[in-house]
Amino acid sequence: MTHGGVLQIDTCGSSFSPAVAAYTGSAVRALTPLASGTVGVFCGATGTSISGIQVTLPPNGGTIYIAVEGGVPSNPVTGSITLHWGAGG
Repeated sequence: MTHGGVLQIDTCGSSFSPAVAAYTGSAVRALTPLASGTVGVFCGATGTSISGIQVTLPPNGGTIYIAVEGGVPSNPVTGSITLHWGAGG
């Protein structure tokens, strides 16, 4: 991926629709959110809509942290997660 490009992240193929988020920063304790989402990507042949986000990469590069989560502590969701990433449009 090039600096300043667009990264698309989705969870097509997962057994449920987890939340997806992307962050940047120099340390886990000092992260800045880039994008987050819980629905909106059409998963081709399955015909389902599932979690996905598009992230504009920082022009100066750096590390991107991706977080994927299902449910909340009081109502956890279990299942399998499939994560895809690549150049977005």
